[in-house]
Amino acid sequence: MLSGLHAVNSKTWFHIRLTFLWHLVLLGTVLLMIWLPVRFLTQDGPSHVYTAKIFRQLLAGMNLDDCCYVVIPPPPNSMTAWTGALLVPLVGTAVTEKLWATLYVFLMVGGGLYLGSTMDRGNSSLGIYLFLLNPFLFAGFWNFNLALGIFLFALGCAGRLVDSFSLSRGLFLGLLAVVLYFTHFFLFAAFGVALFLFMLTGSREPAKRWRARRRLVFYLVLSVLALGGTGIVWKQVQSLGTSMDVTALRRLPGAFTEISLGDLNVWYRYGEQRVMPVVEIGVLATVIWRMATRRFSLQWVLVFFAFLFLFFLFPDQVGVAMAVKARFWLLLMLFGALCLPSRWTPWIGLLCSLLLSWHASQIVPRQFQWNRQTSRLLEVSHRLESKQTQASLMGIYWGRGEQPRQVFPLLHADLLLAAETAGVSVSSNQLWSGEFAVRYRGRYAVAADRIVDLLMRENSSPDVLVGAVTNSPIRYVVVWKTGKLPWMDLKRQWHLVQETPDFLVLDIASSR
Repeated sequence: MLSGLHAVNSKTWFHIRLTFLWHLVLLGTVLLMIWLPVRFLTQDGPSHVYTAKIFRQLLAGMNLDDCCYVVIPPPPNSMTAWTGALLVPLVGTAVTEKLWATLYVFLMVGGGLYLGSTMDRGNSSLGIYLFLLNPFLFAGFWNFNLALGIFLFALGCAGRLVDSFSLSRGLFLGLLAVVLYFTHFFLFAAFGVALFLFMLTGSREPAKRWRARRRLVFYLVLSVLALGGTGIVWKQVQSLGTSMDVTALRRLPGAFTEISLGDLNVWYRYGEQRVMPVVEIGVLATVIWRMATRRFSLQWVLVFFAFLFLFFLFPDQVGVAMAVKARFWLLLMLFGALCLPSRWTPWIGLLCSLLLSWHASQIVPRQFQWNRQTSRLLEVSHRLESKQTQASLMGIYWGRGEQPRQVFPLLHADLLLAAETAGVSVSSNQLWSGEFAVRYRGRYAVAADRIVDLLMRENSSPDVLVGAVTNSPIRYVVVWKTGKLPWMDLKRQWHLVQETPDFLVLDIASSR
C-alpha cells in the first residue's frame, strides 16, 4: 500500500518537474525573442507609446490643450495609456513596449494555467504556448493583448466562484471585471457572455447559503458589467454612424453572413497559411472530442459554443473595431489549447518548442532589420526643432486595396520620432479614432481627418498630397520611399531634412 502510494507520488512529482522545465524552456524562448533586439517593434506599438507620452504631458500640464485632450470618462482602451504614462518617463519607449510584451506573456501563461486547471485538472498547462505568439502580438494591439491574460484569469475565477462562492473570490472577480473593462471592451463583453452562461448553468445549492453581503458583491459585479456595457454600446452606435470605416451601418446586415478562409484562420491575414492551420485543426478536433466524452461540465461547453456562434454572427469589422472574427477565433483556439490532456504534456511541449523556434527563426531576423531601419529614422530627431508638428504619409505607400496580409511594424514608426522630439504628430490612428485615452481637437483634428482621407481614398496625386499637408498645422512630413507614393515629386516640392534608404523627412515650411 505504502509502496504503491510512494510510486504514485513519485510519478506526480516527476510530471510536475517535467512541466516546470518545459515552462522554463518555452518562456525563455519567448522572452529571448522580446528582449534580444534593441526594440521589440510591432505595428501599433509606436501608437501606444506615443499616446502614453501625450497622456503624461497633458496630465503634467504641458501646453497641448490646443491640439489634444484627455477623453472623459476614460474609454475601455485606456490601460496602456495609464501604464505607459508611468513607464515611458522612467525607462523610455523601447523598454516600455518590451515590458508590455513581457507582462502579456506572463499574464497569458498564468491565466491559461489557472483556467485550464479550473476546467479540468487533467488539462495540460503547456497548450497556451501554441498560440502565445499570435498575430495580434506582432500587430501591437497592446490593450487587447494584455486583456487576453486578464480574461483567462477572470474566466477561471468565475468558474470557481460558481462552484464555491467566497467573499474574497467575489471581490477579486469584481476587480478583474473593472480592470478588464478599462483594458479592452471586446474581452470584457466576452467575459460578460461567459458570466451570464455560468449564472444559468451553475449549481443552485450554494445560492441558498449566500448571505446578504455576498449577494451585494455578486450584484455589484453585475452592475459594473451592465453599466459598462450600456456606455460602450452607446459609443459604438455613435462611431458606426460617424466613422469612415469600410463597414457602415447600411452594410452591416450583409456583413453578418460573410465568412472567408481568412476569417477562419487568424494567421492567414498576416501571411501564415501552412503550419498554423494544421495546428488549429488538431486543437479544434481534440477539444470537441474531449467535450463529446464529457470531460467538461456543461458551463464550459456552452461557453465554447457561444464564442463559436458569435464568431459566425458578427461581421469582421464593426465601426473602428477590426478583425472581430479573428479575435473570436483566437479565443476559441486558446480555449481549445487549454483543453489538451496532461498525459500529452511531453508531446505538447515538443510541439510548442518546435513552433516557437520556427517563429523565432522568422521574426528575430526581421526584428533586427526593422530596428536598423527605425534607428536610421530616429537619428533625424536631433535635426528637428523641439515640440515640432509632423505628419506621416507612410500609410499610403501600398494603397489599402493592395495591402498584403501581414503586419507592418514600420507603419507608425514616425510616432517614435515625434516622441523623441516631444512633438505632435497628426498621424496617430489612436488620437484620431476617439476610442483611446487621448483625442485630437481643433485644427489638429481637421488635419488628422485630411491625412486619413488621403489614406482611405488611396490618393497618390502629388498636387492633392501637397495641398492637404501644406494647409495644415504641420512642419515636417515623414515619407516612405516605396510603392505608389510619389516620393520623388514630394522630395522636389519640399526641403529635404534627412534621407535614409527607406525614409524621407521633409520640411514643408519653405513652401508656405
